[in-house]
Amino acid sequence: MGSAKMLGIELMENFDTPFLSRTVSEFWRRWHISLSSWFRDYLYIPLGGSRRGKVRKVLNTLITFAVSGLWHGADWGFVVWGLINGIYQVVGSALRPAREKLDRALCLDTDSSGYHLWKRLFIFVCFALSMVFFRARTVRTAVSMLRSMLYIKPGHLFSDPFFGTIDGPNAVVLILGLLVLLFADCLKYRGVKIRGVLMRQDWLFQAVFLSVSVTAEKEFSDDAASNLRYLRLFEEECRKRGIRLVLITLPFSASEKDAMIANAVADFAAGLDVPYLNLLEGTPVDYRCDFADRDAHLNISGACKVSAFLADYLSESCGLPDHRGDSGFDDWDADYASWIGTMDARVKEQNYLKHTLMLLSHPRYMPVIYISPGSALFGDSHIQALLRSLCGGSELPGFAEAAAAEKSYLLFYDRNAGKRYEAVGSTSIPDTPYGEILVLPENGLVRLGGTESTLAVVSGNAASGELQCYVFTADMTPLPACSHSFGPGDGGEYYRNDYPD
Repeated sequence: MGSAKMLGIELMENFDTPFLSRTVSEFWRRWHISLSSWFRDYLYIPLGGSRRGKVRKVLNTLITFAVSGLWHGADWGFVVWGLINGIYQVVGSALRPAREKLDRALCLDTDSSGYHLWKRLFIFVCFALSMVFFRARTVRTAVSMLRSMLYIKPGHLFSDPFFGTIDGPNAVVLILGLLVLLFADCLKYRGVKIRGVLMRQDWLFQAVFLSVSVTAEKEFSDDAASNLRYLRLFEEECRKRGIRLVLITLPFSASEKDAMIANAVADFAAGLDVPYLNLLEGTPVDYRCDFADRDAHLNISGACKVSAFLADYLSESCGLPDHRGDSGFDDWDADYASWIGTMDARVKEQNYLKHTLMLLSHPRYMPVIYISPGSALFGDSHIQALLRSLCGGSELPGFAEAAAAEKSYLLFYDRNAGKRYEAVGSTSIPDTPYGEILVLPENGLVRLGGTESTLAVVSGNAASGELQCYVFTADMTPLPACSHSFGPGDGGEYYRNDYPD
């Protein structure tokens, strides 16, 4: 908003001190105003709003809030978050007459500061509880987090692990900053425009205010010394509890400053005799195919490589046992099974070829890949790197041969045996442990031994794809819903084209 103001552009106020709200309705008038008003105008009112009776009003409210949850992400946690806030809204409206009667019966002064403070705290706590579902990975995790909150002892909030990571000066700055924000919100709630007050001051005051703000930002943001202080306190707490500590820097596209911080951590770890793994050096990942984006977030392939590397290290150097399949660890198995379902859903819904190949590098999948003769994919080094990663990093001489001869290319990687199979200029691989692999690209069909599988949607578009991907699990179960055909699209990238006409 400040940048827009400098350019003479007036933007609407999007958050108007929502945490000072005294009712649920007031909260949603002040929270994410642009989005809330959009849902009101284009969903709630077209559904009928409050004009078609109380039951329809409740239903419209719940639908609107559920859709607002889906707007944040296609996950049940967001839907539950939206429904919880919808229920808050419905219950708050329904109980308003009863609350007013109760206030009168108890002779409460509804204009007092204490009464308003109680209502604000109540609304804040209700919204904070709903945010557990918003931030948790799964609904099950959110429920577990809420259950654990019931067993927090008051003393834990004031123990060293909670406050011990903040030294005196930083604690003062934290408290003062919170007080300043609270004071500013209170002024804004009462109609005082702080920006306007500052803009009316003379140039000298504005210059001093800007200098102090910049100095504070430089002093207290990204403070490496403070981070090392936190690590030292963390190491002390681990030592007290008999917990062995291993420090790790995960691989990413590090700047010179990031490398210097990693070196500082190495010196710190050596001083405390703590093992340190700097995966910026000697990393197990391939920067061309093991990252999901330019911000260096690991994709499935990179995460599996790093996890396997760390598991081997912790097992060999720290004697950490493998509890997979052990009794007492059933929750882990259930979480993994749930995650596998999520993985299959992501492969099924993925439209972008490179992202699909990244997902299929997981050990669960054994895909059959067919590339048609003369495809531009043969000249894409990134695609070749992703195919190598999918095959455990092994070289693919058949890919280069097919590219040079402008012939078709067929690839199958047997994860169970760690062996790849290639065919150039042929749609058949006869000698796999599972029998012959035969691809009929014009029909969108593959036969693997006695098992047949098809593309997710076989239509006129399917046969025109330059790459067809038939997905099997490691136990050779076909996953036709995850099998797709890809063709060229905008920007030279390849996208699914196996949708119906």
